[in-house]
Amino acid sequence: HYGLQGEIEWAFSDHFAIQIGGFWTGFSSHSLVDVDSFEDTDTTYDNYIGSDIFTENSDQLEVFEVETASQLIGVEVNLVTDYWLELPWLRYYVGFRYLYYAEHFEAKAYDGWDDYIGVDISGNGIDDIDRTEIRTSNNLYGGQFGIEVEYELFDGLFVGTDAWFGMFANQVYMFREFTADDRTDKYREQDVEGTFFTVG
Repeated sequence: HYGLQGEIEWAFSDHFAIQIGGFWTGFSSHSLVDVDSFEDTDTTYDNYIGSDIFTENSDQLEVFEVETASQLIGVEVNLVTDYWLELPWLRYYVGFRYLYYAEHFEAKAYDGWDDYIGVDISGNGIDDIDRTEIRTSNNLYGGQFGIEVEYELFDGLFVGTDAWFGMFANQVYMFREFTADDRTDKYREQDVEGTFFTVG
């Protein structure tokens, strides 16, 4: 995992300030499995009911390769104030929040080592490869209202928390695809997207 996080605040009066914060984090991995032979490992791809795909490349594959990646991004802009409050450790805010989350999955099933290294050792060609790819993304955005508590235990050391309520729209997108290099008739593709509303 890796990421960044930060926040800045600009006080433009005795009681009001603009607060901008954000973070970014990501993850990626790569796995390669080399065995003599996987038994009964047909790739199943449910594009819709009755469309499962079975190919000889995935039936007794020699090498299986998987790559995954994801990232999460968040940004918020708030108007913060302690106006009308008599407590120095309590403030409230109203603002906008945006979250982006995406995942990418890719898998390759190689019928033999020559298909993986790209050299035709067996004389059967190097196109016995099944490929599966899935991409998803979420864009969530909306308005929020919350309270912020920050108390100074002693000079330079603070403890705090916040609680907020918001109404958000979430745009969801998913794409998935299956291809077999040696079987163009096995191609499948699907796109799904929609917008949902949530309160939280």
